[in-house]
Amino acid sequence: MIFKERDSSEELFRGLEEAITKAASIEERKRFERELAIRRAGVKGEQEAAYHIDFHLKESTNWAVVHDLRIECKGRVAQIDHLIISRFLEVYVIESKSFRTKIRHANGGWERINFNHWKGIPSPVEQNERHIVVLKDLLEQHQLAPSRFGLKPTCRNVVVVQPSCSIVGDIPADARIYRMDNLVKQIRNEEPSAFDVLKIVSQETLYALARSLAACHSPGPKPRLPGVTGELTMAPSPSAMPVAAKCQNCCRGLSDAETRFCRLNATSLGGQLLCQKCQGYLPRVVAKPVLPTVIPVKPVGEPKPEIAARCASCGTGVEHKVVAFCRFNSKRFGGRVLCRPCQGSSSRTDCPC
Repeated sequence: MIFKERDSSEELFRGLEEAITKAASIEERKRFERELAIRRAGVKGEQEAAYHIDFHLKESTNWAVVHDLRIECKGRVAQIDHLIISRFLEVYVIESKSFRTKIRHANGGWERINFNHWKGIPSPVEQNERHIVVLKDLLEQHQLAPSRFGLKPTCRNVVVVQPSCSIVGDIPADARIYRMDNLVKQIRNEEPSAFDVLKIVSQETLYALARSLAACHSPGPKPRLPGVTGELTMAPSPSAMPVAAKCQNCCRGLSDAETRFCRLNATSLGGQLLCQKCQGYLPRVVAKPVLPTVIPVKPVGEPKPEIAARCASCGTGVEHKVVAFCRFNSKRFGGRVLCRPCQGSSSRTDCPC
């Protein structure tokens, strides 16, 4: 299931486009054009990776997906492209790259081919590892993730590239680098270990973890037009996790994520502000199914027979078949039309002739 979609980048693009038109020099304009091209390529790569992830896991109830998560903890910031969480508490931290040709690990680092020449690039694995460090600090500091038998969630470092990109050479054993269209298949093929089986949690616990992480999202600072220096300046952002309230059960300070979760789930929590630990003490509320309203329908009886004549003795209406019977036995009834009760009491002596 998807718990957070990607944030829109249109405002950033518009700011860069306006900065290009107002650039004071050619060099400055080229710098903004290059920045805009890099940002557009990055967003396009994230959108394609999100498409492949959503295609396989959007309707799955055993996986939780969070896109474009920006978190802050202990003065450090992590911009995570995608998070995939399983019920085994396996957290796949995914960094998407827009490489389309070839990449390899050689000469002590990572390289990509550029106009038939290999060019060194910053290690995407190390970049994603820094994101994982911030994510672990966030999970531990605010106790967002449950633990089973002392086993905590495991963060997996995954880098994905475009489906057209070739991964050549020997890849380090600790690096998971997949093509976007093969990502979900590779993750599903990883067999859980015996320790992973002990960490399996319910769907409700998985969803609560995903909602808590999505609530920790801190949107990036909005870019402003370049000033005298010609550079985009970023407005300072507040701390991502201020303590807004206290738990009504244990009086422990609540994080902003826990407060948001309680407000979003006010019905199931009885309107209380509780920390994650105290939330687990509440009995599970099972919603009663709403049965459809059944409108009673009055049974339709047999249609009343059409009256063909009147009984010559009592005047009761009789139907066609009774008239036909009387005519067939006209000698017996003296040529009269009688209802059934009167037929039984009639005899030939009643005949006036």
